[in-house]
Amino acid sequence: MKKRNLLFTFYFFIFMSLLFFCKPHIFTVSFNNVLNYYGFTTAEKKKAFRYLLEQASTVNEPLQIPFSKTQHDIEIVKNIAFIVKKTQEQFVQRNFQSQKAQERWQVAPPAWIMLDQNTILNSLQELGMIDAIKQKTTQTDALCILGSTGPDIKKRIKYALALIKNETKPQAIILLAGQRFVTEHIDGSKKKLKKIARCFALPAWQKLTETHLIAYYYKKSFLYKHQIPDFIIDTPENNNTRPTTETTLIKLSEWLQEHPTIKHITFISNQPYVHYQQAVIDFVCKKHNINIQYQVVGPKASSKNSLSCIIESLQGLGSYLWAATPVLLLEIGIKEIDNSLLEAYAHNNSMQMFLVSHFEYTNQ
Repeated sequence: MKKRNLLFTFYFFIFMSLLFFCKPHIFTVSFNNVLNYYGFTTAEKKKAFRYLLEQASTVNEPLQIPFSKTQHDIEIVKNIAFIVKKTQEQFVQRNFQSQKAQERWQVAPPAWIMLDQNTILNSLQELGMIDAIKQKTTQTDALCILGSTGPDIKKRIKYALALIKNETKPQAIILLAGQRFVTEHIDGSKKKLKKIARCFALPAWQKLTETHLIAYYYKKSFLYKHQIPDFIIDTPENNNTRPTTETTLIKLSEWLQEHPTIKHITFISNQPYVHYQQAVIDFVCKKHNINIQYQVVGPKASSKNSLSCIIESLQGLGSYLWAATPVLLLEIGIKEIDNSLLEAYAHNNSMQMFLVSHFEYTNQ
């Protein structure tokens, strides 16, 4: 009898141990707390974000995320994947059925934003997509102006000048751009693009790239007159694919190895893309072990009307959520991911490889 009791105790211990170690990790937080990792830390921000998700939801695919319920790992992952995909489709207007990448100006605005533009605009402002993002410190070794469209490049150069006037004293100005060929009306009028092309002795304005634009506008600016040592980092195409923020940052990391005195960089973007580019820089530094201190700043969104501001800000918000999620999962402590998350990153091999290499995979 005593031996039977000992055996029972032994097997019961083994059974309970298996239950403990094999059960999914249960978070003691709700999905509302997960939103804190995206920077949506206040009740007002959470309300604004949920409002936008509800507006973007359809009858066929209503919003069914239990924001207040405690969830385990895979439930959290599935809900995050849903949000990433939903905001890519409804905010950024990415077509998941198409394999062809689109620039942000090539997409049509979603129909739902016509319903209540004032509330949508206020929600985007609450989420930090519209107001300027100011520097946390004026002590920086370099200002790095990120390449973009012609109009955005001019905004960023102007903001860099404002930082110089506000006691920022960098030892270098970095112009970080790549071989994206220009687009008429997006980068400037044909007349303006022809003028810039002549400055570089190009045979046609279609040969102009983002790098030409940033160099041209910089040398025409008051910032150039401050005579701070400047460096242009031109990232080439790769297999007929235009450079991305990630590939230009990798090129920057190579440059930094030759300039060891640069320990802190202030990256300059503009709203509504500051948070997105902050997230991409966080991701690239994490993935490629780039050890540099930095901050990302930029002027407020300056679209001419509320509708265009909404369209651009939704694109900025959706892009931010997409870029921030892989590193955010590590910060939360997620161990496993499933196919729903990999599908949300089907258009980006770099992100997919990061997810596969940092998380266990379960096909649930």
